[in-house]
Amino acid sequence: MGGVDEAYNKLKELVVYPLQHPQVFAQLCAPRGILLHGPPGCGKSSIVQQLCAENGLFLIPVTCSDLSSSDPGGSEEKLRNIFKESLSVSSPTVLFLDVVDSICPKRGGQTHTNRLITCLTGLIDDVHTNRNLTIMAATNRLEDVDPSLRRPGRLDREVHLYAPNCHQREEIIKAICEEIELYTDLEDVKQVAEMTPGYVGADLNLLCREALYLSLDRCQLTVKEWKAAIGRVRPSAMRESTGSGEFRRVSWDEVGGLEEARMYIRRSVEWPLKHPEAFERLNVPRPKGVLIYGPPGCGKSLLVRAAATSCTASFLSISAAELFSPFVGDSEKMVSDLFRRARQAVPAILFLDELDAMVGGRTNANHGRTAQLGVVAALLQEMDGISSSQGVVVVGATNRPDKIDGALLRPGRFDSLVHIPHPDVTARLAVLQSLCRKMPLKEVDLKNLAERTQLFSGADLESLTKEAALGALEEDLSAFEILQRHFEQALAKVPPSITLEQADFYRDYASGKRK
Repeated sequence: MGGVDEAYNKLKELVVYPLQHPQVFAQLCAPRGILLHGPPGCGKSSIVQQLCAENGLFLIPVTCSDLSSSDPGGSEEKLRNIFKESLSVSSPTVLFLDVVDSICPKRGGQTHTNRLITCLTGLIDDVHTNRNLTIMAATNRLEDVDPSLRRPGRLDREVHLYAPNCHQREEIIKAICEEIELYTDLEDVKQVAEMTPGYVGADLNLLCREALYLSLDRCQLTVKEWKAAIGRVRPSAMRESTGSGEFRRVSWDEVGGLEEARMYIRRSVEWPLKHPEAFERLNVPRPKGVLIYGPPGCGKSLLVRAAATSCTASFLSISAAELFSPFVGDSEKMVSDLFRRARQAVPAILFLDELDAMVGGRTNANHGRTAQLGVVAALLQEMDGISSSQGVVVVGATNRPDKIDGALLRPGRFDSLVHIPHPDVTARLAVLQSLCRKMPLKEVDLKNLAERTQLFSGADLESLTKEAALGALEEDLSAFEILQRHFEQALAKVPPSITLEQADFYRDYASGKRK
């Protein structure tokens, strides 16, 4: 196995040493049970199997979902028999309860579940006299496990297996390639590790086998096969229906103008995810959230995609239209699920588009909009629960920053406010040059066009270039060039979408709010 050295060493200290040296730990508070938790596919079961195999421990694996029985008391009887078998083994033994949340969810109205919890906690309490047995359990939904199971004396130690970082992914890919006798260049492996944020061990295993399937000679992989495989295999955390985990990758070179805004975005979004050690070295807390605001069509979403591409982070996005549901409590659950998925796929950028429609200010005017009020409360709770060291940055985008609930704008939530202004003449020229770099222009004065397109947004300029190209095709479908007159015709058809009043509003808001 690769990429789990830290968790392996911790488990060895908690499990192996007390079992191999019971006389030393007789007077110490040795753990009676360990609860492993982490995202699906991160290697919880595999690390337990390797731990027991390498250290000579007898392993009794139990899939808790198999304990269910249609007979009254049947599940409890199976559980008692398993513990009886475990206690009868004379050598150091590990009883591993996988998917423990399936038999020990938080207590509710189901009588048979409550009986199972009572039975399991009683059996664990009876084990304390046996120094040859350690109980381990695993779950990917820690919040669903009954609290009585997590108290001291039962599963009193918890080990979190995170989604692997870039270096750990590189180690995992090397280990898998060695196992399946797949030969690839080490530099390619490093590049693949950088391109797979959010992938857990099971995802990387599938990715390697998919790349092998796509390779032509079946023995040496190139970057081409790796990229094709990445396009087919999505990380587990991105496969759920809530929110979108796919986005068009954009380089900073494709972003025209907006130099000041780019620096703010890179400083607030890219640097914390790409260079966390620099923030730790200066003891500076990393920002949790960034609010981007400005006129429509000025490149807010484009800047976020460029930042996500640059720092090879997982990208999750959702808009107000996707978030709201007619069912009570569904919207709040979607917010919680989004943050859970982001934490499982670190480093991650969680992009909330149309934020003003999601979390408008809580006033008497919208007192009846209970769904929106619930979303505001859920978002406040989730953002307060994000640790600056977790590798999740929340980015919100809005055209109406004055409509955002004030509680979200305080430091510790959306720490940074970034104004994306409508492009000035220099920025418009940069945008036009970026849009036209692959277009066959002939004697087109882009500088003159930039001077004549005051109040045009980036989206307006893109529409202008498309209209000019279509104008050339209207004249001649076999045209190979776009001329100045085609842009003149397009200028007469494409008006600016930003008004002077809008520009003044954003400028005034920025001068009052921007620090």
